[in-house]
Amino acid sequence: MEILSFQELSRHTVLPFSVYNQEGSLLLKAGETLTPGKLLRLKYVSVLYKHDEALDLDLSLDFDFEDEQIQDFEEEEEEVVITEKNIVINNRFKKDINHIFSKLPELKEPADVKNKLSVFFDARDRILAEVEPAINKIIRASDIRMPVEDKFSHEINVAVLSILVAQKLKLKKSEIEEIALGALLHDIGKIKIPEAITTNFNPNNAQHESIMQLHTHIGYNIIKDDLQLSENTARIAFEHHEKNDGSGYPKGKSGELISLHSQIVSVCNHFDNFVTNANSSYELKSVKDILKKMLNIGSKWFFPNILYSFVHLASYNDTKSLDKI
Repeated sequence: MEILSFQELSRHTVLPFSVYNQEGSLLLKAGETLTPGKLLRLKYVSVLYKHDEALDLDLSLDFDFEDEQIQDFEEEEEEVVITEKNIVINNRFKKDINHIFSKLPELKEPADVKNKLSVFFDARDRILAEVEPAINKIIRASDIRMPVEDKFSHEINVAVLSILVAQKLKLKKSEIEEIALGALLHDIGKIKIPEAITTNFNPNNAQHESIMQLHTHIGYNIIKDDLQLSENTARIAFEHHEKNDGSGYPKGKSGELISLHSQIVSVCNHFDNFVTNANSSYELKSVKDILKKMLNIGSKWFFPNILYSFVHLASYNDTKSLDKI
């Protein structure tokens, strides 16, 4: 038997091998469909082993989740009992973050960001201090969002969610700090997009879409050249609209050509955008509707192990109405 990495495991929809734990106990048989619930259970097994079987199976990576796979989440997700201890983003934290961002002037040029870069570092550190101790609490995604009317609410929401996913994936502290800062700055390139586009953006307008897509290039250049931050942080701005199947922008990157940090922020960014735009663009009524939509999109857009971790973290059976978050 050979040691099996979780990353290799998550690439399969039907197992071409049997999976065992370090005691030699059979966990999954070759030929079984690897549903999200099964994958989540195996994620926390310390060491996995595989034993190859001579099976003629379709091992395509490009799959959607079928109804029975989504049902697997519904059956296995424990009911979340909400208490005050479940609330990660509390009123005190929201007040602190709003106070930090109140120091920012209107950002119109890269120099404006550079002169106030300390604000983003302060916000990152405050978010990390609040979120890191809460990783083992039972939470719902709907309870950790800043209200949309707050300044920089989208960036804060994406940063909070990205930190939680990165912690679930057991990334190093230095990586989590880069992800948090990159998430706060992922849309910074929009300061150079005409206000007429950003405030009245129509995704069905080809000119609007082509101009808006420039924010990824612009953001990368601001972070790397003007702010002189790390390549990892800059790549988040550049790649957060890339998709696993290569259908994203700006370069149409796919698979592992997209950095892990960018993949994490992408999942969280899509979730928050779905929440914000649910009423106008999608027939989505609850957090559960959004998570189901993301699972249906599956590996076309997202890396499976990151998507599974996010859905598990967010609580799939969260039926809270979107107009209440």
